Amino acid sequence: MVTQEQIDRIVGFHLHRGVLATQGERLRAHYQHKRQVMERALAESLGDAMSCTTPRGGFFLWGSLAGGLDAEAVLTHALEAKVSFVIGSAFYVDDSGHDTLRLSFSQPSDAEIQEGVARLARAVASAR
Repeated sequence: MVTQEQIDRIVGFHLHRGVLATQGERLRAHYQHKRQVMERALAESLGDAMSCTTPRGGFFLWGSLAGGLDAEAVLTHALEAKVSFVIGSAFYVDDSGHDTLRLSFSQPSDAEIQEGVARLARAVASAR
């Protein structure tokens, strides 16, 4: 069993050697690339049908559907196409955000992101 003191020493050792700082830089670049892949795919596949806010950090993009399209209606079609997202209204306390959605880019590969966005674009077209 590893003790808290041993964990503290290991973390301290790696902090002192700069390992965590290096890993942080590598991970930031990795997730920034994945975010950019998703942003490009969304722009190419959805154009003006959805706008996105580029986050300063994190693992998700927030999208806003154009033309009063409801994210819940899109989700029904998206699930049929075997792609999903989180309906944005789940994060609002004032019954708004029905045209918003949260898209994760952290886990899928570049190819999976592109395929997922293509499926999402078909779901948006079907929901219109």
